[in-house]
Amino acid sequence: MKGTLGFEPLSAVRCPKKRKRIWLLRAAGSGQRVAGIGQRSLKWGRFSGQFQAALNELTASTGLKTMTEKIAEAGRDKQKKKAVTARQVADYLKGHPDFFVGRDDLLPDLTLPHQRGDAISLVERQVALLRERALDYRHQLVCLADNARDNEKLFERMRLLVLALLESKDLEQLIEVVNDSLNHEFGIEFHSLILFSEKPMSLPVRIEHTDVVVDALGSIMTSGKAICGQITQAELDFLFQEQAENVGSVAIAPLNYALSEPQQLGILALGSKDKDHFKASMGTLFISYLGDILSRILARQLRS
Repeated sequence: MKGTLGFEPLSAVRCPKKRKRIWLLRAAGSGQRVAGIGQRSLKWGRFSGQFQAALNELTASTGLKTMTEKIAEAGRDKQKKKAVTARQVADYLKGHPDFFVGRDDLLPDLTLPHQRGDAISLVERQVALLRERALDYRHQLVCLADNARDNEKLFERMRLLVLALLESKDLEQLIEVVNDSLNHEFGIEFHSLILFSEKPMSLPVRIEHTDVVVDALGSIMTSGKAICGQITQAELDFLFQEQAENVGSVAIAPLNYALSEPQQLGILALGSKDKDHFKASMGTLFISYLGDILSRILARQLRS
C-alpha cells in the first residue's frame, strides 16, 4: 500500500487511546521512518501532532513534495509551455523561411522598420503610404457594400409601389396607394402631392391651377427635373403649408408627361426634418423614376 504523499508503510500498531491502527511509514526511496496514520483524520492529539511534525521534517530533508505542490507546479509548467516566446517565433521562422509564401494577407499588418539614423527609408515610407491607402480602400468598399444593401431595399419598396400603382382602378385609389406607401413603406416624414387642374376635382388631394404653382415655385417647375436639397421658405410654405416649419430638406419631382395634354400634371414633394437627409449632391434616380411612373399613370387615369 503506497500513500498519496510518496511514503511506503512498514508496519502497523494500534493507538491505545483511539484503538485505531497507526502505520509506521518510510519515505519512498529513503531509509527514514516516521509514525503516521491511515485514512483517518489527523486530529488524534499527541499522535497526530508527532506525525505532522515528523512529516514536515521528512519532506523538507528529503525534498519530497505534497500532491498540492505537485499540482501547482504542473499548472505553472503548463502555462510556461503555452506561452510562446519571441525566441521560439524567431527559431520557427528560421526553420521555415517560406512561411509567408501564400500568406500575403499577413504582410500589411506587420511592422518592419527600416531606419537609417534619424531618417526613414523611402521603402518604409512607401509601405506606410500603401498601408494607408489599403485602409482607405477597405473603408470605401464597406461604404459601397452598405449603399448597395440600402439601394436593394429601396428598389424592392419601389417595385411594390409601382405594382400597386399599376393595379389602381381610379385616381382615388392611386392617391391612397401613394400616401400609404410613402408613410409606411418608405418612412417619409412629410410629403405633398399636388395635382394641376383648371376645374374643381372631388379628390382627397390638393388641386391647384398650373399658373399658381409656376409662380410659387419658379425654376423648380420650369426646369422639369427632379431636385434634392434645400429650398426657400416661401417654396416650403407653398408645398407643405402648415408643416413647412418642420421641413429641413426636400426631394421634388415635377410630374410631367410629354404625350399628355396638358403636359404638366402635378408635383410630388418629399420632406425630412434633417437638413442633410436630402442633399443637392445626392442622385435623383429613384425620385425621378417615381415621378415618371406616377406621371404616366396619372395621364391614363385623367383621360378615363
